[in-house]
Amino acid sequence: MRVGDQPGTSSDWELRARALGRDPRGVLFKSFPPALNRYLHDWHVAEVRRVLAELTEPARVTVLDVGCGYGRLSLALRQADPRVQAIGIDAAPTFARLFQDETGGVAVVNDLRGLPLRSATCDLVLMVTTLMYVPADRRAVLIGECLRVLKPGGRLLLIEPSHHGQQLYTVFGVLTWLAGRLGLMEASVQTGGHAFVYPEIDRLVQDGGGEIVRRSGVVRFSVLLPMLLAFSSLNAARFIGRVLAACPASVGAKKYSVHICYEIKGTRET
Repeated sequence: MRVGDQPGTSSDWELRARALGRDPRGVLFKSFPPALNRYLHDWHVAEVRRVLAELTEPARVTVLDVGCGYGRLSLALRQADPRVQAIGIDAAPTFARLFQDETGGVAVVNDLRGLPLRSATCDLVLMVTTLMYVPADRRAVLIGECLRVLKPGGRLLLIEPSHHGQQLYTVFGVLTWLAGRLGLMEASVQTGGHAFVYPEIDRLVQDGGGEIVRRSGVVRFSVLLPMLLAFSSLNAARFIGRVLAACPASVGAKKYSVHICYEIKGTRET
């Protein structure tokens, strides 16, 4: 979750990076308890490792992590496969430094107006909860940039929030309104962000020169989120653990998931 659309400027992200560091709330949901952010993190890791496992030929796999944060996903890839060479890009210098410390890779501070890499240099590009902070007129361009730096046969893995899933877990905004009225909203740096309406991502990928080859989501988790959030305040850790264990990812999810994962290939390969 990085690049600044209003109010989420790069300085906002630097403040958030300094305040939260390696805390998952810095790059996932600020208001979620650890168990729920861990569930999302584990699902994200499973998706990126699945795509990595399909890249069987290269002796070295170059992974570009766009909006890398402190490196939670690139670190998981490095741990899973010693072939991985990780490159991170982030608007916040503190996140870039943490990425290098965590992964041993190289990180670049950049506002994502363009990617500072040559064409066809990466086997896998990750862009996870980053496009949501990019101004609307630059989203398709950034997807095109991610596809440009992919080698033939490479993949872009995009994970972004769904407006429909957000409406589902907030009970169509009622819970958010109540939290605001009761003073339960977390007072921290506000970084904004856009939740995508279906099929907005599909159009952006097409405009950027790509094709979605697989999608997945966590629909059951999203449906049960209001209950999970309520029980989290009761310290019902064992019950929450059992519920989360019964919430597998849903392949083909299109709308009602708090996050949706898109595996994308380029259609302009030469």
